[in-house]
Amino acid sequence: MSLIIETLKDAADAAAAGLARSTGVNEIFEIMFRYGARDFRD
Repeated sequence: MSLIIETLKDAADAAAAGLARSTGVNEIFEIMFRYGARDFRD
């Protein structure tokens, strides 16, 4: 299971780097804001 998680983390890092190279800060903020605003508490 940890191999799958590590692979997904690597893919997410690559996707975030590509987004940072090709998109402006305001667009990235709009995309990522909803994920940072989630409340995962039970």
